[in-house]
Amino acid sequence: MSPRERRQGPFIPHTFGRCKCGCPDSEKHNAYWVPADTPYHENLEQYLALKEEAFRDVYARPVPLVKTHITYAKYLDRDMCIGAVYDRAEDGDAEALVEIAVRLATGCGINVDHQSLESAIEHIDHLISPEKSPFDTFPMAPSEDVLRRALSVSASLHSWRYHCSKRAGTLHGFRIDADLYRAAAHANAAVDRGLRCMGAIRIAEDLLCLGKLHRQPVRGADRFGKFQAMWAAYDEYLRVQEKRAGASRRYMCAAEHCGVRAMKRSHLKQCAGGCSPESKPIYCSKEGLG
Repeated sequence: MSPRERRQGPFIPHTFGRCKCGCPDSEKHNAYWVPADTPYHENLEQYLALKEEAFRDVYARPVPLVKTHITYAKYLDRDMCIGAVYDRAEDGDAEALVEIAVRLATGCGINVDHQSLESAIEHIDHLISPEKSPFDTFPMAPSEDVLRRALSVSASLHSWRYHCSKRAGTLHGFRIDADLYRAAAHANAAVDRGLRCMGAIRIAEDLLCLGKLHRQPVRGADRFGKFQAMWAAYDEYLRVQEKRAGASRRYMCAAEHCGVRAMKRSHLKQCAGGCSPESKPIYCSKEGLG
């Protein structure tokens, strides 16, 4: 791809969690090239980051960030104007309600003047508690897949609102803040329904850090200790990370700045990531993630 056929993608802020690519360099991996005809959407990086944190399984095969960017850009550009999404929600489409909440929280795919974390939480929590829904066609029982993604999005948004509050980081907030509690409760419910999302891992880490900071019990206390699914997922994640760290060179692509890692060497043969042809390792193929 020549410079005239591509343009630089955005620097992805870590608004909703840590970098997903595994690259130790916090600068070089964030800038990437996308085709010049890739649709532009304001705040796409925040939209991408929230969906990756809330929807992507932590053990899913890695996907190059540039491919994810292009996929979401085309998805938003195709037939997903916000008016059509609201129409679907009013017709009882539960998945559309999740999409509305993500857009309201990130300011992507809507008029940025309508961006509102409060409204996003209100919409997503209406789906979790449909008796409070603003749409006449609800209550409607969402599918199990939509419900666990709604719970995961809600967990991330409540965590974000907690971190934006004056109680964030305080002992008082750790003990009584409702957003911090709902973040953990909804993360636990999402994991319990089979969605091992990065948001749940981050929330578990936040709680442990707060407990250590204020010398308070976390896993052994009544307030947060009861969320067993979340803690089990966190423990398993740490075990997997330790295994990866012990074999980091064996399971990491050798191409500079690629950042793709895998639990098995064979997965590298199925990457087909965004490397330029001249730098692509010989073991890359067009299978799997290509």
